[in-house]
Amino acid sequence: MNIAFVFLGGGLGALCRFGLLKAIGNAANKFPWATFTANVISSIIVGILMAYFLQKGENSKLYLLFITGFCGSFSTFSSFSYETYQLLQSEQYIIGISYILGSVIICLLSIALGMKMYNCLESI
Repeated sequence: MNIAFVFLGGGLGALCRFGLLKAIGNAANKFPWATFTANVISSIIVGILMAYFLQKGENSKLYLLFITGFCGSFSTFSSFSYETYQLLQSEQYIIGISYILGSVIICLLSIALGMKMYNCLESI
């Protein structure tokens, strides 16, 4: 049964990622906004859910559906790595380094933001 939650979440995450890529696009030698946006949104979702799990106790089915499945396929480290490699190979060093630093810093802050969002909603 657990595999069904991962499968469903993964499928939904992949479809959302595909839709985001189509909506935003990623032009060659430019900042990869679609992947960056997917990773930030996914980090916010993870932050919200982690705050929920810390407060209410972990629900393995929700964890598998949303964090492992949805966020695991919606965000992607392999796309981030490939796009960074392409930027550096094409000598777009400033964009590449900005992408690395921006992704790591903004995604960490997004997890913290998601946790704060949950805590604010919980206190209402």
